[in-house]
Amino acid sequence: MLQDDFIRALGPRFHPVAEMTLGGPTGWAAWVAVAGRTWFGAGVEFRKRMADAGYRFDLGETWLLNEFDRSTRRDEPVYTRAAMKELLRGLYYGDGTGPTVPGIVEIGIAYTHQNIPDVEGYKAEMKAWLQDSDFWGAVDPYISVLTKEVYPDMRYWGVAGTSRNDRTRHLTQYMEHVMNLVEAGPAEIGAARALFDRAYMPLGNATWAAKGPGAPDPCLIAFSCGHGWTLMPLEAMLTFVSEQVYAVRHYAGSHPQGPPGGRLGFSWQPSNNLPGVSAADFVAAKHAIAARIAAAIHYAYRQGGASPEGACSPPGSGEDWCQGADVPDAAFTDAWETFEHWN
Repeated sequence: MLQDDFIRALGPRFHPVAEMTLGGPTGWAAWVAVAGRTWFGAGVEFRKRMADAGYRFDLGETWLLNEFDRSTRRDEPVYTRAAMKELLRGLYYGDGTGPTVPGIVEIGIAYTHQNIPDVEGYKAEMKAWLQDSDFWGAVDPYISVLTKEVYPDMRYWGVAGTSRNDRTRHLTQYMEHVMNLVEAGPAEIGAARALFDRAYMPLGNATWAAKGPGAPDPCLIAFSCGHGWTLMPLEAMLTFVSEQVYAVRHYAGSHPQGPPGGRLGFSWQPSNNLPGVSAADFVAAKHAIAARIAAAIHYAYRQGGASPEGACSPPGSGEDWCQGADVPDAAFTDAWETFEHWN
């Protein structure tokens, strides 16, 4: 059975998504590099392969582009804005014989981790990108969900003796930093704002146990890959994902006319990087993290009066999954507050 079929077997509310990865030796950038091929052609070819694999566009099954990266933000090779416009056009239209299919686009985490050294420099690049009205206006019809990889780092969350409100505020400043900048922006970013207001979703961190960027950095180039640091025991991770759900749900409730609404996502790339955790215990831990996320989402987003509190305390359970953690040497950073202001 194909992995897609496992997703379909969960019921009609679950939809498999075909991921189009650009980088790496087997990524689509290598396909485009062959003489005579184009980014538009790559999108058309990917749609063809989806149809050949049995994807049902009429059932809501779609594609995911991984990803707009720093080169798109800066409008530099390899993934220039012009290239990405053409790629998305191909993904949306295909060869013209099938339906038009909007899809999901990720904005990558690279060089935007919570502990990058130059937040202001990154902000300046984002401001310039948001002002490219031709780009945002062109890609708007092609995108159903626009998600930013924002993988929080426990070292900037698990400060001992702090309140949930303080932790939520700092989580939100990072996880919603792009949306905060969009909201603070001038009328000139109207094309970008229209897309973000309609389609934006933050993508949180459910990867355990992640080494995280910094010193030492798990990547060959510092901050070029990876999730926020989560090298803590399982109980801390269960609290961490619960408070991320709480923070996103709280932000949605305080912005009822805008994103993310009911949209919420996590990156899930489990890796056993903790000493002394057996293979069996690691499998059990993965199940526990998935179950905690599911319960947090269910009780925070269910119909009939759900509130952010449900992410922490299922009704009648007496539980509280939002009590923080004591992460060694953890400290809040206020660096991301700058995104709440345009200037």
